[in-house]
Amino acid sequence: RCVVLGQEETWAASGASYWGGITGGVVSGILAFLGVFYTIRYYKESDAQKERAAVQPFLLVELGQNSRQEPSAGFSLGDRTDDKEKQKTINVTIKNIGHGLAKTLVIHTGFNIGGLAFNKVINIGDCIYTFFILNKDNLNDGISFALQYIDSMANEYIQEYSIKTKHSTINIECSYPQLLKQ
Repeated sequence: RCVVLGQEETWAASGASYWGGITGGVVSGILAFLGVFYTIRYYKESDAQKERAAVQPFLLVELGQNSRQEPSAGFSLGDRTDDKEKQKTINVTIKNIGHGLAKTLVIHTGFNIGGLAFNKVINIGDCIYTFFILNKDNLNDGISFALQYIDSMANEYIQEYSIKTKHSTINIECSYPQLLKQ
């Protein structure tokens, strides 16, 4: 190979540009791949969330019963007491105001780790009736419970509620359902 005097820089520059082109191409290819990968993952998660929202139940718990139907089961909430003067029974209606059916699994009352069996299917717009027995003294501080249920796509949710006395009236507050697993 013959090198012409004064053109040594050209040969060195062409070697650097050759490897620079290869390195730049590889780096830009990797970045393009990562961009496409994360875009696909984002849209996949977004579509799954939209599908869940389309069938997600929402269980509204209200005081009282608007039906002649008797409650199927009752549960103790808060500190238990044998004193009948301190006990209060609250009838509640559990209504599904969401977008899909809810199959309740358990009700968490705080008395055991896994919850108490409460297997009911509540279709959209339907209600079930139950009652709670609680200590009147606990109502001022508030008593919490939770319902765990699945939807028609087997997504599992938990929804928490709080019962509290405010200005001598009993109120129930509910949280939004939290997804446990799909």
